Amino acid sequence: MTSGMCPVALRRGWFPVARAVDLDRPRKATVHGRRLVAFRTADGQPRVLADRCLHRGGTLHLGVVVGDSIECPYHGWQWRGVDGQCVHIPSNGPPAPIPKAAVIGAFPAVERYGLIWTCVGDPLTGPAASLRLDAQGHVRADRGHP
Repeated sequence: MTSGMCPVALRRGWFPVARAVDLDRPRKATVHGRRLVAFRTADGQPRVLADRCLHRGGTLHLGVVVGDSIECPYHGWQWRGVDGQCVHIPSNGPPAPIPKAAVIGAFPAVERYGLIWTCVGDPLTGPAASLRLDAQGHVRADRGHP
């Protein structure tokens, strides 16, 4: 296997991006060079999006959560957590449609073991079913083997 193939394979795995207890506000994370924002919607669902507003490149982790979306701190564009679709552009006014191309990367988000996990590629599997510590204190996925 060449070194160029390894990052592609790794993008298909699950990685922790935030501690669940820290999602009282949006948090930034980086996975395989991708800047991400992890946040909780108003109803408590964890979400992970690209940490960059399409409008002017604002960092969304500095924004606020509005319902099921995160709002860019610069011009108020709101990005829906479940799919990254822009749902509000304040300068457009209520009757103006939002362009369908106004969408940012959305990634699966799962809360397990006190962490928020995501996958930045096409996941090979779901997150580990259980975790354990090895003799050195490193976290290992428990796949039913001793």
